[in-house]
Amino acid sequence: MRLIIKESARELFREAGEHFARAVLESTGPVFSAALSGGSTAMGKLKTMRTDPLASRIPWSKLDLWWVDERCVPFESPHSNFGNARKDLLDHLPLSAGQLHPMPAQQEPWQGAMDYEHEMISAFRLRDGRLPVFDLIFLGIGPDGHVASLFPGSAALDERKKLVTAVKGGDPNVYRLTLTLPVLNQARLVLFVVSGAKKAETLRSIFSSAGTGGLPAAMVKPVHGRVTWIVDRDAASLLPAQP
Repeated sequence: MRLIIKESARELFREAGEHFARAVLESTGPVFSAALSGGSTAMGKLKTMRTDPLASRIPWSKLDLWWVDERCVPFESPHSNFGNARKDLLDHLPLSAGQLHPMPAQQEPWQGAMDYEHEMISAFRLRDGRLPVFDLIFLGIGPDGHVASLFPGSAALDERKKLVTAVKGGDPNVYRLTLTLPVLNQARLVLFVVSGAKKAETLRSIFSSAGTGGLPAAMVKPVHGRVTWIVDRDAASLLPAQP
């Protein structure tokens, strides 16, 4: 587990963008599969990438973009992860509709979860209960330690068979679709991007628990992949001094 601390939100987003660009450029496969999450930090990162010179270095044509979680609201809603991503980044990039895999959030939640799982099984050509392996998953955390739409105490944390499940919670308190922990823990690279003093206590708990506590974000430990935490100085304020 690697920790990178940046002094400002601008530097934080730049660092996250550099990691994203480097991962795509260093990949050797014909398709680079990435899953994006929502939240204010994620949106700030996306807005920065739209105008950053590094965007011109990324071979966008090889990307397949999926979503980590989504609120069951219309894409036009200000609470829609895909809707915000489309407005802040996707509409400004050379991406085709076939490269985008938004969650079917306007269906009944359980049906939407099943349909997204089937789409993933088809796209990743999964057989015999195998799990998809994303090249990169972007994650943030909530002040309560939730990750994706996996909230503390949720039964979804114990899900081991489904790739996608429906839950209710968060702010706003609506139904959501979310990837499950087994999927998150198959990624080749997980990038946590965390900003703000409100996350400082949670971040300290995650790092001190070493994954043994009940915080969902501490349960993200890829089986064969890497985890990099990119955090700003405010979020890292309660962590032990770094060398």
